[in-house]
Amino acid sequence: MGESYRRPCPASSRVPLTPPTTAIADFPLGERLGGTWYSLFTPETPAWLVAAAVTGLIALGATFAAFAGILADPVQARLGIHRRRLLRLLDTIERHGTGGMDGAFVAREHFLARILDFWDAFMGVFRIFRG
Repeated sequence: MGESYRRPCPASSRVPLTPPTTAIADFPLGERLGGTWYSLFTPETPAWLVAAAVTGLIALGATFAAFAGILADPVQARLGIHRRRLLRLLDTIERHGTGGMDGAFVAREHFLARILDFWDAFMGVFRIFRG
Protein backbone atom coordinates (compact mmCIF):
# COMPACT_ATOMS: atom_id res chain seq x y z
CA MET A 1 0.00 0.00 0.00
CA GLY A 2 3.01 2.25 -0.08
CA GLU A 3 2.46 2.98 -3.76
CA SER A 4 0.38 5.98 -4.60
CA TYR A 5 -2.37 5.52 -7.10
CA ARG A 6 -1.67 7.30 -10.38
CA ARG A 7 -4.36 7.93 -12.93
CA PRO A 8 -3.46 6.48 -16.31
CA CYS A 9 -3.00 8.82 -19.24
CA PRO A 10 -5.89 9.13 -21.62
CA ALA A 11 -5.67 6.68 -24.49
CA SER A 12 -5.55 9.45 -27.05
CA SER A 13 -2.21 10.69 -25.71
CA ARG A 14 -0.63 7.26 -26.20
CA VAL A 15 -2.04 6.43 -29.62
CA PRO A 16 -0.33 8.29 -32.43
CA LEU A 17 -2.57 10.11 -34.81
CA THR A 18 -2.88 8.75 -38.32
CA PRO A 19 -0.43 10.62 -40.51
CA PRO A 20 -2.12 12.53 -43.34
CA THR A 21 -0.25 10.49 -45.92
CA THR A 22 -1.77 7.27 -44.56
CA ALA A 23 -5.25 8.78 -44.51
CA ILE A 24 -4.81 9.99 -48.08
CA ALA A 25 -3.51 6.61 -49.23
CA ASP A 26 -6.43 4.80 -47.55
CA PHE A 27 -9.09 7.15 -48.96
CA PRO A 28 -11.87 5.02 -50.53
CA LEU A 29 -11.92 6.96 -53.82
CA GLY A 30 -8.16 6.91 -54.41
CA GLU A 31 -5.12 8.93 -53.45
CA ARG A 32 -5.75 11.85 -55.80
CA LEU A 33 -9.27 12.47 -54.50
CA GLY A 34 -8.07 11.77 -50.98
CA GLY A 35 -5.47 14.51 -51.26
CA THR A 36 -8.07 16.92 -52.58
CA TRP A 37 -10.59 15.92 -49.89
CA TYR A 38 -8.17 16.34 -47.00
CA SER A 39 -6.86 19.62 -48.38
CA LEU A 40 -10.42 21.03 -48.48
CA PHE A 41 -11.82 19.39 -45.36
CA THR A 42 -9.23 19.14 -42.66
CA PRO A 43 -10.21 17.45 -39.39
CA GLU A 44 -10.03 20.84 -37.67
CA THR A 45 -12.62 22.48 -39.94
CA PRO A 46 -14.03 25.57 -38.23
CA ALA A 47 -17.78 25.92 -37.76
CA TRP A 48 -17.97 29.02 -39.97
CA LEU A 49 -16.54 27.05 -42.88
CA VAL A 50 -19.08 24.27 -42.44
CA ALA A 51 -21.89 26.85 -42.25
CA ALA A 52 -20.58 28.57 -45.39
CA ALA A 53 -20.41 25.26 -47.27
CA VAL A 54 -23.96 24.32 -46.27
CA THR A 55 -25.24 27.79 -47.20
CA GLY A 56 -23.51 27.58 -50.56
CA LEU A 57 -25.01 24.16 -51.30
CA ILE A 58 -28.48 25.38 -50.36
CA ALA A 59 -28.07 28.44 -52.60
CA LEU A 60 -26.86 26.24 -55.46
CA GLY A 61 -29.84 23.91 -55.08
CA ALA A 62 -32.29 26.81 -54.89
CA THR A 63 -30.80 28.38 -58.02
CA PHE A 64 -31.06 25.09 -59.88
CA ALA A 65 -34.68 24.64 -58.76
CA ALA A 66 -35.58 28.21 -59.73
CA PHE A 67 -34.25 27.81 -63.25
CA ALA A 68 -35.37 24.21 -63.81
CA GLY A 69 -38.43 25.58 -65.61
CA ILE A 70 -36.19 26.87 -68.38
CA LEU A 71 -35.68 23.26 -69.41
CA ALA A 72 -39.04 21.81 -68.34
CA ASP A 73 -41.40 24.42 -69.83
CA PRO A 74 -40.37 24.00 -73.50
CA VAL A 75 -40.66 20.22 -73.14
CA GLN A 76 -44.15 20.55 -71.61
CA ALA A 77 -45.16 23.02 -74.32
CA ARG A 78 -43.98 20.65 -77.08
CA LEU A 79 -45.89 17.77 -75.50
CA GLY A 80 -49.03 19.92 -75.23
CA ILE A 81 -49.27 19.66 -71.45
CA HIS A 82 -49.67 23.43 -70.96
CA ARG A 83 -52.43 23.69 -73.55
CA ARG A 84 -54.40 20.72 -72.16
CA ARG A 85 -54.20 22.12 -68.62
CA LEU A 86 -55.27 25.57 -69.73
CA LEU A 87 -58.22 24.22 -71.76
CA ARG A 88 -59.30 21.98 -68.87
CA LEU A 89 -59.17 24.98 -66.50
CA LEU A 90 -61.19 27.16 -68.89
CA ASP A 91 -63.81 24.41 -69.40
CA THR A 92 -64.15 23.91 -65.66
CA ILE A 93 -64.50 27.63 -65.01
CA GLU A 94 -67.11 27.90 -67.76
CA ARG A 95 -69.13 24.93 -66.44
CA HIS A 96 -68.90 26.27 -62.91
CA GLY A 97 -69.94 29.78 -64.03
CA THR A 98 -72.93 28.61 -66.06
CA GLY A 99 -74.20 26.34 -63.31
CA GLY A 100 -73.66 23.17 -65.31
CA MET A 101 -71.37 21.71 -62.70
CA ASP A 102 -72.62 19.33 -60.03
CA GLY A 103 -71.11 19.87 -56.61
CA ALA A 104 -68.08 21.89 -55.65
CA PHE A 105 -65.04 22.49 -57.81
CA VAL A 106 -62.23 20.01 -57.15
CA ALA A 107 -58.82 21.16 -58.32
CA ARG A 108 -56.62 18.42 -59.65
CA GLU A 109 -53.59 20.56 -59.12
CA HIS A 110 -52.17 20.68 -55.63
CA PHE A 111 -51.42 24.39 -55.50
CA LEU A 112 -53.64 24.99 -52.50
CA ALA A 113 -51.95 22.18 -50.58
CA ARG A 114 -48.50 23.58 -51.39
CA ILE A 115 -49.56 27.08 -50.33
CA LEU A 116 -50.84 25.70 -47.02
CA ASP A 117 -47.61 23.72 -46.57
CA PHE A 118 -45.63 26.91 -47.13
CA TRP A 119 -47.83 28.81 -44.67
CA ASP A 120 -47.41 26.06 -42.07
CA ALA A 121 -43.62 26.11 -42.47
CA PHE A 122 -43.58 29.91 -42.25
CA MET A 123 -45.65 29.88 -39.07
CA GLY A 124 -43.39 27.21 -37.56
CA VAL A 125 -40.30 29.34 -38.19
CA PHE A 126 -42.16 32.39 -36.87
CA ARG A 127 -43.01 30.53 -33.63
CA ILE A 128 -39.40 29.46 -33.21
CA PHE A 129 -38.09 33.02 -33.46
CA ARG A 130 -40.95 34.51 -31.46
CA GLY A 131 -39.91 32.66 -28.38
